[in-house]
Amino acid sequence: MHAAFSPDGSRVVTASRDKTARIWNARLPEVAVPDLIAVACRRRLGRLSTRTRDDMQLAGFPDSAPQVDICTGIE
Repeated sequence: MHAAFSPDGSRVVTASRDKTARIWNARLPEVAVPDLIAVACRRRLGRLSTRTRDDMQLAGFPDSAPQVDICTGIE
């Protein structure tokens, strides 16, 4: 499974082994995006915390955007 946030953090795109893709609303009034990311990182998402180039393109990032591990902030 793969997941990627949209550039503005309002949506999450997921792709599963069953060849389905879904777009999820990430704007939850009771959970801020940084808090949601923090919870995900604490639960050890591991390889899902770094976006691949394909993930980034799917989420609308330009090719010039650096790949960043969302849990560590390291490019």
